[in-house]
Amino acid sequence: MYLRAIPIAICLPLAAAASGLAHSQSTVTIYGIVDASITTTTSHDPVERLRTNRLDSGAGYGSRLGFRVTEDLGGGLKANVLLEQGLAADTGTLQQGGSAFGRQSYLGLSGPTGASLRVGSIHRSIR
Repeated sequence: MYLRAIPIAICLPLAAAASGLAHSQSTVTIYGIVDASITTTTSHDPVERLRTNRLDSGAGYGSRLGFRVTEDLGGGLKANVLLEQGLAADTGTLQQGGSAFGRQSYLGLSGPTGASLRVGSIHRSIR
């Protein structure tokens, strides 16, 4: 019986290249907007002129925290997940009736042709 040792310098690059073929690409994006404003109110009392500053939430687009996940399933097929919740910037409480991920939450599949299927709570403007 004749055995021959293959150098490790050759085996490691080959193993690394082969592992890349079976590895799928995942993307996780965490995003958000903090929509806060400071409102100043001044009383019109000529004797005691009071000035009050207050932190307000939701003056423009509304604060949110979201998670977007994309997983490459191979062959151009991708799995997509989006979870987005509204938050009050001044108190930290949940918006949309207090439901977690009440802004958007869906699970979907998208193909190489651009077609996609999504299931869940989807809020999208008409374009």
